[in-house]
Amino acid sequence: MTPVEIGRGKSFKGLAVYLLHDPRQEGEQARATTERVGWVQSYNLDGAGGEGAWRFMAATALSANALKQAAGIKIGPAPSSTAFHYSINLNPADRPSEEIERLAVEGCRQTSGARWC
Repeated sequence: MTPVEIGRGKSFKGLAVYLLHDPRQEGEQARATTERVGWVQSYNLDGAGGEGAWRFMAATALSANALKQAAGIKIGPAPSSTAFHYSINLNPADRPSEEIERLAVEGCRQTSGARWC
């Protein structure tokens, strides 16, 4: 298993479109198919699927100052990049089951202590 930091961005929606849909084919106006997406998992988002997850994250980012103010936390400058993307790459030759993939994600999430393991 190899974790890779892909990068940061400003758009949860743009990242979701990239992650949840197949690459756009020549002549298509938008990414329409989702055949390459095996499964989607979210944490701390009330069981939201891919579409709901990006909406929760975008709403939270847009409400950051109000949430900080309500919690009594000092409001600082607005972050320039709130969307973070990393990937856990498993060797396709191993042909891992969905259960193994999910265990790898969960193990990474629990042991990392950081944004990515």
